Amino acid sequence: MENHQKMLDSYFGRLSLSKSRESEHNRNESHHKRLTSKEQTSSKAAGSRNTMCLSNVRSGNSKARNIKAAGRLSNIAERLPDEILLKIFGLLRPCDLLVCSCVCQRWMKLAGDNLLWQPLYERYKLSQPGEPDSVYTTHAGTRWKRAFMDRCIQRRNTRLKQLLKKKDPYTGLPANTDSILEKLGTKWYVILRDRDDRLHSFCDSDVSYHNTSVTVRWYPPEFIPPDKIQGFDFKAEASVLFERDGSPIKDSPRKSSHLLSIPWKAPHVQSINRGEDDALNLRLPYPGVIVALWKDGGGLAFLSLSLHKWGLVERCLLGDNNSAYQPKLIRPPADDVDSQYGLHGYTCIVELRQQRMPCWSERFTKIHCPKEKIDGGHVTFTLIHMDTETDHSALTRKLCLPWKTDLFKGIYQDLCILDVTLFDEFSQPFWSVCTPVSVKKVEKGDLSMVYHGEQFLVHYSDCKGHIDASIVRDGDDRYLVTSLILSLKVEAINSWFSTSYS
Repeated sequence: MENHQKMLDSYFGRLSLSKSRESEHNRNESHHKRLTSKEQTSSKAAGSRNTMCLSNVRSGNSKARNIKAAGRLSNIAERLPDEILLKIFGLLRPCDLLVCSCVCQRWMKLAGDNLLWQPLYERYKLSQPGEPDSVYTTHAGTRWKRAFMDRCIQRRNTRLKQLLKKKDPYTGLPANTDSILEKLGTKWYVILRDRDDRLHSFCDSDVSYHNTSVTVRWYPPEFIPPDKIQGFDFKAEASVLFERDGSPIKDSPRKSSHLLSIPWKAPHVQSINRGEDDALNLRLPYPGVIVALWKDGGGLAFLSLSLHKWGLVERCLLGDNNSAYQPKLIRPPADDVDSQYGLHGYTCIVELRQQRMPCWSERFTKIHCPKEKIDGGHVTFTLIHMDTETDHSALTRKLCLPWKTDLFKGIYQDLCILDVTLFDEFSQPFWSVCTPVSVKKVEKGDLSMVYHGEQFLVHYSDCKGHIDASIVRDGDDRYLVTSLILSLKVEAINSWFSTSYS
């Protein structure tokens, strides 16, 4: 393909320059003689200046020739008939055709011709026999370019479904989420909508992967002023065309999937101003979203989005530009025999972390609660007992939120990110949480006689339940999780398992 392109460029060059080469050579010779005669009649200083002038003139002539040659090449390409251009376009790859369609209206029409795209559509067949395929039987009126793109997206999604079948033995989530998102060439975008309905798009600055979640950060050199922002849109873009080894083709077209839309300066926006960082004020407009504002000037410092891995690959692939994909919920079957149905067999993974580094993670299995202990509309599971020292475990890092921009960095105290994944007895996700939470210092708490240091509390609640973690600082300057209590609302359990607890 590159050899064809080089031959074509060489042909155009010879055709455009052959007629003008002789006349331009004569003009350059006469001009050189005039400058040489002036040089001989002047002084040495004047001769030096004339030599510099001659060099500049030659340089100017060379640039002029290049500009003229490029103009002639452009004119020749414009004068070529449609049939010749279609022959040339037929030698190009799909991604090159898409680039040509952006040159001008004529090329856009020709590069989208069905004669070019129908053979490509037939060539890109599904690799797995027996898999459903998008079949286009009506040739008249079929837009084969659109059909080709649909087939490529279908091939990509079919291949990835096979990769998602393998489960991680620790988290119970798809084991290859990190590598799949990277192989897709996934780009994460935040789009700021201003009050004039103009859109300002920014690509991700940093992406970090964790056991059950992903955190994306944006800190470009300059955002638009916060007082002009109307809302935020978060989107993921994945490549459509891939090489044989599975890597995305350079300059491949990309399909956008909507992830989240949130308004700005809504009444429910939570503000965190009690941290010890002197540079930032933080806003939490939605679970998983952090908006950092400079105290000096009030401009945007960075944006952070934390997403749970459950269904994340599907959300990045199967959504469209305006609406988010909703993963299908597989509810368990009704059971009239088990009197404790929906109260046992849970598995829970809890992680406390920073934006890039983990601080603490534990996995709890065979969680249960007797029916008799349902109280106040909640089913309570004690994961770590306060009075059982063998249950207590140490944090590997202090709970805080290190941050950075292109020019500055710091640490926001008393804030971390909480990840919770709760599976029912059928290994289906019942509850997933990924959000920033405050680490509040407790003045007086119920501690054992072993610990005498400061005590902290991490709390989160939503429509399905709440979780509370107690953390204590011991004499060796370690931080220990001494209590972890998970409470689910009875109505959430009844809705999921079709039970009637009260």
